[in-house]
Amino acid sequence: MSFNISRLVLGFVTLGLILCSVAEATDGSTIIRIATGMRGGGYYAIGEKMEKLAKARGLTVVALETEGSWESLKYLSEGKADFAFTQLNAFVKYSIDSSDTAIVVVIPLYTEYLHIVMRYPFEIRSFASLVGKKIFFGQPGSGTVITANLFLDVMGLSTAQFPSVDAKRFEEIQALFKKDSLDVAFHVGTINNKIVRDLMDSTKSSLFSLDRNTVRYLRAESRQEQLGILGIKDIPSGTYTGQEQPAMTIAMPVMLVTLQTMDSNKVDRIAKLVLKAIDSVQAEGNRDSTHSQGDMSLLRQHIKLAPKYWYDENTNKAPSQFRFDILAILLSFVLLVLILLWIFKNRTKINLGTLRYKSILIVSGIFLGACIVIPYLIYVLENTINESFGSFYETVWSTVLYLTSRLGGRTPVTLGGRLFVVLLLIAGSVLAALITGYITSKLIFNKLERKMDKNQKDHFVFLNWNDRAQEIVRQIHSPELGSPHKIVVVVLTDDPGLKTKELEERMLTKKPDTDFHHPCFIPGDPTDEECLMNVNILKARTIIIMADDKEKTVADDKSMKSLMTIQSLLSKQEKDSLSSDGGKKSKGMHIVIELLNQRNAYTVEKMSKLLPSTVTVDIIAQGQIRTLLLAHAAIIGGLVKFYKDLLTFDESNNELYLLDVDGLSHGAMTFPMVASHVVSLGGDRPVIPVGYQRTSEEGEVRLITNPKKYLSAEDKKMKQVNPSYIMKDGDRLLVIAYSKPSRIDLKDIELPKKKEELMN
Repeated sequence: MSFNISRLVLGFVTLGLILCSVAEATDGSTIIRIATGMRGGGYYAIGEKMEKLAKARGLTVVALETEGSWESLKYLSEGKADFAFTQLNAFVKYSIDSSDTAIVVVIPLYTEYLHIVMRYPFEIRSFASLVGKKIFFGQPGSGTVITANLFLDVMGLSTAQFPSVDAKRFEEIQALFKKDSLDVAFHVGTINNKIVRDLMDSTKSSLFSLDRNTVRYLRAESRQEQLGILGIKDIPSGTYTGQEQPAMTIAMPVMLVTLQTMDSNKVDRIAKLVLKAIDSVQAEGNRDSTHSQGDMSLLRQHIKLAPKYWYDENTNKAPSQFRFDILAILLSFVLLVLILLWIFKNRTKINLGTLRYKSILIVSGIFLGACIVIPYLIYVLENTINESFGSFYETVWSTVLYLTSRLGGRTPVTLGGRLFVVLLLIAGSVLAALITGYITSKLIFNKLERKMDKNQKDHFVFLNWNDRAQEIVRQIHSPELGSPHKIVVVVLTDDPGLKTKELEERMLTKKPDTDFHHPCFIPGDPTDEECLMNVNILKARTIIIMADDKEKTVADDKSMKSLMTIQSLLSKQEKDSLSSDGGKKSKGMHIVIELLNQRNAYTVEKMSKLLPSTVTVDIIAQGQIRTLLLAHAAIIGGLVKFYKDLLTFDESNNELYLLDVDGLSHGAMTFPMVASHVVSLGGDRPVIPVGYQRTSEEGEVRLITNPKKYLSAEDKKMKQVNPSYIMKDGDRLLVIAYSKPSRIDLKDIELPKKKEELMN
């Protein structure tokens, strides 16, 4: 099972988005028309709010203006509307008069009250005393007119017994009240209705309360069914300005109605949307139209309607559709399982703690959880009671808002939904940090990074970077070294603040004959195994672990951690070579580590003993070297310049060089013999040997300087010669010279004839 995780994740993400889009497309976005009422009225305000809310939910709702409940019902019968708002009594009368049983009630929404407003100082004590008075019974075609007619009919009266009033809209009533051209006005609306409130405030009018005889007469259940009302209710005292006593009146529910043939999915979505719209209108202070699930259940219990007048979702159940959202969930789980299987299968080849794989797994996990799994769980919890989560597509969109740390007015209702949203808000912060960090590092390191050959070997690897590293790179590229091959320097650093152009300007030499190649900067953690493998650390010629100055007091800790990681990689390589090559030793490695605190040198020495014998570790502790140099400089004048010249590659100075030597296999040669021969070959540019480098059969590299013939007086007495005194085939000579000499050939050297001569 071999595949690219990044591409697989990207493919599943794209597929998931496509499936979510298809799921939304199958849900449909046809125009849904709702017959409301007069512009400026309560029903129309709810319809306008539904239009706005629907756009955010992938629906297209159009609020149709009508004269009132009667015309809204006609629109529904004639196919001009899909849903309508109406008072219960208007619905009952329309159904009876037109014999239309196709219109049914979806849900009761809220309760409205009949307001009977009397002008000041007009006052009546009983409903019967209204006969002959100038009364406005409501706008033509409105539910108020129907309620008034039904009310008069039940009371044994008719509108013919009242003088006609020259007014068609309730807005004209205020002027008629002030002219004393009108005595009473009827209006059906919610408690603390704005229209009634404005009228009473401007004209000092008052509310008429039904007298006891009228109330007693209306309490009969048969008359309530005839009126289509819920019963007698109080408008509490203090609801309107100057209202000192409760006003008894009749109450009736407002209904959402539709055709029995309407698709059940649309009915469900519109029912949720209208309840959300009523809450929004109420919150804005435009209408007092409260509702709750409990209120609606209570309303339905008290509404006396035959079963045929209620919408039955099973009558016209929409055909089941293919659930693309469920498919997206299943595919996401399949992706997660595949990733886990791949990790299990390749657990010995990858390090799950590395930056690369850790980032992939973290981002994949957060994406699967935040964009697929959690949204689906929220959808299950909220879809039946919260329009913001009415579909899986809407829930995913809400999730996008949460991940960008915005609620967008989409607040969950259930405790579980709220807990999941908290998780999404936290996940959004984590994703933002990961994405921001990734983009930032990419933008910076794209300018800094130069491609490295995947099969690069025998190169110099710098772990971390500081100002001292610039001089080291320049010295490595010095032409005095006479390297026949291009020197490649690779820098692994996690410092995004490096400025590559400034580095190149400072590091490039001005000499035209210098073959300088600026370092190949690779972004990554120098303590991470995967990052080290990316720079072919095991094939490097030399590894230089520089102190990361920006880490200050923990710089040495970071350097030692890099050394431990290299030790781990070498151990794995050694195990692999033992199993595949039958115990063949790997190539030697040279590690140079810079320490800012000399106290850490002992720790690094102990760590270096854990490394394979083929690895040489040189420790450069700033305090230690400086102290020793100060001590010697105090005794020998000019010593500092001497060391500086030796350590600086320049044609005018002496430097240290390692030379390959031919002819050591011809016979036993002591170091003094070889040194004397080399000095004699120097000519006008002397070459002075000071020691040699030896690599043991186990691969251990040692540097031996000016070896003694005998290590002790006892060895001299026993004539036991120091093994290092005699050079062997493969030793490399360490010399002081102005420039790197050519290869040394010892074939002309005169060898001792007897072993005794060698020992003398």
